[in-house]
Amino acid sequence: MFISEINVYPVKSLRGIALETAVVEDRGLVDDRRFMIIDKNNDLVTQREFSKMATIACELRDNEIIVSSSGHGELRIPKEFEDSDVVRVRVWQSYCDAIAANAGINKWFSEVLETDCRLVKMPLNTRRQINEVFNKGDEIVSFADGYPVLVIGENTLADLNSKLESEIPMNRFRPNIVVSDSGPFEEDEWEKIRIGNTIFRITKPCARCAITTIDQATGISDVKEPLKTLASFRKAEQVYPETYENLGLNKNDVLFGQNLVAENFGQLIKIGDRVEVI
Repeated sequence: MFISEINVYPVKSLRGIALETAVVEDRGLVDDRRFMIIDKNNDLVTQREFSKMATIACELRDNEIIVSSSGHGELRIPKEFEDSDVVRVRVWQSYCDAIAANAGINKWFSEVLETDCRLVKMPLNTRRQINEVFNKGDEIVSFADGYPVLVIGENTLADLNSKLESEIPMNRFRPNIVVSDSGPFEEDEWEKIRIGNTIFRITKPCARCAITTIDQATGISDVKEPLKTLASFRKAEQVYPETYENLGLNKNDVLFGQNLVAENFGQLIKIGDRVEVI
């Protein structure tokens, strides 16, 4: 088995970026979900509320993130904010401190999404913990929903596509790492894997939401698929009938992909790296 894709999503819920290499940090891959858009109540904003977020492109360039949207041009966002306010933000059930962007940046996003919103950055001194049930000791995550890294096998998607009327691409599921040459849903059985010099622990299956129904090129939702088909054979009570509650899942959660936590940091992973189950 080998890595066939590496993806990061610099701004949570905006379009992802495919990379050849990435460095693994304690809160995830470098540049992955270190920025997030919040509403006037300091709650996260995602494609669930504004599907147009899928169409906002991102580019990494030196010490900037370049975002662009049709009709609004591009915006340069420095990776470091200076003299900025610290705000308390909510990411689902967790709260953490973030640094707010300037008025110009916030105005651009507010105009694109047609709602009052702000961009925030996660500073290095913010340590947002993963779920305590799966935390082995001060394990942290970026602005990702719950865990630092998401892995999916190519043949897992191929199996799903064989059941759909119209095939969908991998980007519907927004993984960080895609693996070739593994069996369909083989990642369900993994406990630890090694990629290069990094060891990853599988924490729990990924329960999927309505974002998987959104075309990541157009921002248009299919409304039903692939969740309708996945629900026919990938509900938590079907996949893990005896253990789904221990995995922090509800019986009707629809599962696709596995969440990972790295056990050592600072190493490079790259396309073509061997994935070894240990």
